[in-house]
Amino acid sequence: MVARVVERLNFTPAQVDPFAEWLKDRVAVPDWLNAAKGSESYAKVAKLIYSIRRVESLVDRFLAENWFRVVSDAKRIPAEIDEQYQELLRTEEWIDEALSGYEYSPRMMNDVDENHWSLSMYSAQAPTGFVLKRKMSGRGFKGVMLTATGSNTVYLQTIGEADIVLRILNLSAASELERLKQCARCSKWLYAERSHQRFCPGGECRKEKYAESPKYKEYRKQYMRRQRKKQAAEQSMKPLQVKHNDDRP
Repeated sequence: MVARVVERLNFTPAQVDPFAEWLKDRVAVPDWLNAAKGSESYAKVAKLIYSIRRVESLVDRFLAENWFRVVSDAKRIPAEIDEQYQELLRTEEWIDEALSGYEYSPRMMNDVDENHWSLSMYSAQAPTGFVLKRKMSGRGFKGVMLTATGSNTVYLQTIGEADIVLRILNLSAASELERLKQCARCSKWLYAERSHQRFCPGGECRKEKYAESPKYKEYRKQYMRRQRKKQAAEQSMKPLQVKHNDDRP
């Protein structure tokens, strides 16, 4: 992750992103994936996410069905178990090979407010592949190459392919990768604050998806039918209006 001072202007909050917010993996990863769609970097990173999830899925199945005991008790490994196990090994091997193309280095940062050190990892390479850039405002801190402080200082942060891979590994290590999803309506990436969340925040995609479903269309059809019957019944209950002829003698 590389950041440098680009301007010292009085930007409005709408023009820049809060510095601390975009440092969060749960914010930066979906943003990068949505911006990188269609690029070669996106294809590589998306495959990495799928592969990590596939390994987790296979291990979950092994544990749930107690395949280790099945294998130890069997004279011959069942074909289905052997096939799944070989897939697990191949996928783990692919993940290791894919990660070997990235270089990272440790970095120590001292928290001045609390006077303690924290260890983090950063890409040792210049940003490559698809690079997402963001202007941010906030106080700089040691280790991110910020050279100015002040509430009106604007920084430029760049996140390349290696940076986002490291962030994905962080989410995986924290058992949060399953929260990284694609909206069931628009396919945008998002971090699900709730495990059952399937749509973008705000509710619009959820409403549009539901409106397209056969269940909703049938509900709407029955609703309109009931409304027409109700209106017809109300109309029939109205008293007849008799016209009076004012020309009568």
